Amino acid sequence: MSSGSRGSRVGVLQLGAVGLAAVAGLIVFSIARPEATNPPGSTLSRVNACPLIENEAETSAMESGSPRSDTHDTSESPAGGAQTTVSRAEAPQTTPPQPPSVEGSFGAGAVGPAQEQRTTQGLLVEGPGFASSIESAKIGSIILLRGGDYSGGLLIPRGVTVKPYNGESVMISGSVTMDSMSVLAGVDLRSSGQWAIRVDSPLGAKSDITIRNNIISGGSVETIRVSRNVSGVYITGNDISGGGNHSIKVHGEALGHAPSAIIRGNRIHDPFREDGIQTEDHGRVTIDRNTFYGTPENAIDVKTGQMVAITNNLFDGTTIRAEALLVHGHGFAVAVHNHFADGADIALGSNNSGNPMMTLRDSRVDGGDIVIRRSTQQIAIGDNVVTGGTLKLGIAGGDHPADARVTCNVFEGTELLDRVTPTGDSWACTGNTLIGVIGDWSSCT
Repeated sequence: MSSGSRGSRVGVLQLGAVGLAAVAGLIVFSIARPEATNPPGSTLSRVNACPLIENEAETSAMESGSPRSDTHDTSESPAGGAQTTVSRAEAPQTTPPQPPSVEGSFGAGAVGPAQEQRTTQGLLVEGPGFASSIESAKIGSIILLRGGDYSGGLLIPRGVTVKPYNGESVMISGSVTMDSMSVLAGVDLRSSGQWAIRVDSPLGAKSDITIRNNIISGGSVETIRVSRNVSGVYITGNDISGGGNHSIKVHGEALGHAPSAIIRGNRIHDPFREDGIQTEDHGRVTIDRNTFYGTPENAIDVKTGQMVAITNNLFDGTTIRAEALLVHGHGFAVAVHNHFADGADIALGSNNSGNPMMTLRDSRVDGGDIVIRRSTQQIAIGDNVVTGGTLKLGIAGGDHPADARVTCNVFEGTELLDRVTPTGDSWACTGNTLIGVIGDWSSCT
């Protein structure tokens, strides 16, 4: 195998993984997407998956990354209903993995009130007494707000749906809290309080809460906070912006049951100070088919918690100031079939005592850096197409990964900064296709 020193270019190389022909356990990923406006979804299949990066974390993410079945609200929400499945074939793999090609659609389609199904069937409410009318509604009630501007805080009680009458334009200026089985859909919500929407339950459990097809902005702390003792929060088809720290934060606050959520088909952008989504002390979280842009720090920041499944998202690297994806602390994330566009960076590993576990696969990375930092857990990168940018193993002064696996990717014009091999430590780098790469790739065997 030929190699070049840093700064030199290496021609097209195919690096074969030893013994792949004898490996059984073919993995097939099928990600099905319903019709969307930008553009209709398609199917991604990986027949020759890379067995060197298979681990229980990835399988667990794809099989049970959602709090429950994805059949929730698909009749009314174009943003809902995507399903991610894993099937396992019994036939042995008879040929080496082929260079991956990442296809399909990424990011959100159309979002906001125009996507909400119109209805005239329900209890009509209008005027300044709207909040008391909603808060006194019985379980199962559908509250239809007449078009207009409404001011004041709002509690949506258990089992109550609030949405506009016949698609009329409704703007609410205030903060909203929600009880179990409640729905807020099709409104323009603006808040100058700490949160535009806060869902938590310090005294008991809440579940099955839907935030769908809204425009949601403001909140001096976050736009949406999902907190302790809450499970099954569905945030779908919204335009979410302007939180003081984060657009969405899922945070158990180290108290009570860790919260879980599905965040799907949203446009998430322009928090004032930090991240699009941050998770911490969380339960299972699914982040699927969202579009991220305009973040002062990270698009997604995964801290210590349970599994986060990150699929089919689009990251606009021209307006994301730090990383598109940051996994650190004791974070646990599986990212499959995402597009890190226009220089969107990825940082995997910790700068403190944490030991995150991470799998990145079947994704496109265009011009961004992939930085693998310290962790005693496995950090696996496979079946991706990476164009330009830099693959950084470790950082200056130390902070190296203990178990990095870079397998079955295509790297084109990518630079390698390997700070692991010179220390005498090892990392797995096999089965990759290298096209015009820069730096010393000789540690890839």
